[in-house]
Amino acid sequence: MAGPVNVSLSAPTVIADDACSFASITHQQTFTPGSCPSSYTLVNTWTATDQCGNATTKSQTITVVDTTAPTLTVPANITLQCTDPLPLMPLNINSSPNFIDGTYNVGTAVFGAPLTATPLTADAVLVNDGTGGAGNPYDACESIMNDLTGKIAVIERSGCTPPASYFVTKANKAQLAGAVGVIFIFNQPGNQVVTMGLPAGPNPTITIPLMLVSNDYGNILKAELLAGPVNVSLSAPTVIAEDACSFASITHQQTFTPGSCPSSYTLVNTWTATDQCGNATTKSQTITVVDTTAPTLTVPANITLQCTDPLPLMPLNINSSPNFIDGTYNVGTAVLAHR
Repeated sequence: MAGPVNVSLSAPTVIADDACSFASITHQQTFTPGSCPSSYTLVNTWTATDQCGNATTKSQTITVVDTTAPTLTVPANITLQCTDPLPLMPLNINSSPNFIDGTYNVGTAVFGAPLTATPLTADAVLVNDGTGGAGNPYDACESIMNDLTGKIAVIERSGCTPPASYFVTKANKAQLAGAVGVIFIFNQPGNQVVTMGLPAGPNPTITIPLMLVSNDYGNILKAELLAGPVNVSLSAPTVIAEDACSFASITHQQTFTPGSCPSSYTLVNTWTATDQCGNATTKSQTITVVDTTAPTLTVPANITLQCTDPLPLMPLNINSSPNFIDGTYNVGTAVLAHR
């Protein structure tokens, strides 16, 4: 026996009337894509035909547009002392050239351990499954061959069909190989990411945190990993772009402005979120670095001398020159006596 079906009834909006006989209605819908993925045109065409073959045709055009910019969440403005560390990015590259460092559009998962403000730091390693997955050893389509104990696995999202292609399936393989976290490289071109979801269960339990980076950035990271070791830190994203209709990519620019002294300056981080229809939102964070802490000063203890006692020597004592160049000087010392 079939199960219940839930329906909604409302007044008809397409009505055919004929004075002499019944009229039947046929419907056809034509889809025309627009200039971006979330804009398109639907043309509904109805034809009413009576029992004598007389027909009337009318159409309705529905134009769907996307003129709404994505929402963008960025960190609040902060003021730091010059001795404070600058805030970490969600994916912080600790050991590679700075040109690949910055703020990236990252995707999170609805499963696995959540990323937190406390960074997870470890060496990142490309997985190796041999030559499986159409010859790509980095997609974890087959069993992972390399030991990932204590490492953050980097996996390409490509090369195989479900269920092997599911995020959760690949994450489980990395977890079984000892990984403490996973960075997925998205297979869609560009700077877009998605939220990693779960297929219909049952699914393996994932207890390590996961992050998705765009195909553009992932290819740069992959090249660095192939060139040598890369140490990374993962933490919860602080820059989040959301769009109701399409993917949103994030670009980042940082401006440095010197302050009134060498240890004070201002950093302005500017992020722009742009959806696939070109709607954009820009927001900024200002990091003000100040130096309001006076130096520490160590001086000799108070002493009492007899008039016949010599005065204490200065660190640099001028013995044979006029008194006007004598005094107390700021001198530096060394931690090594020789090299």
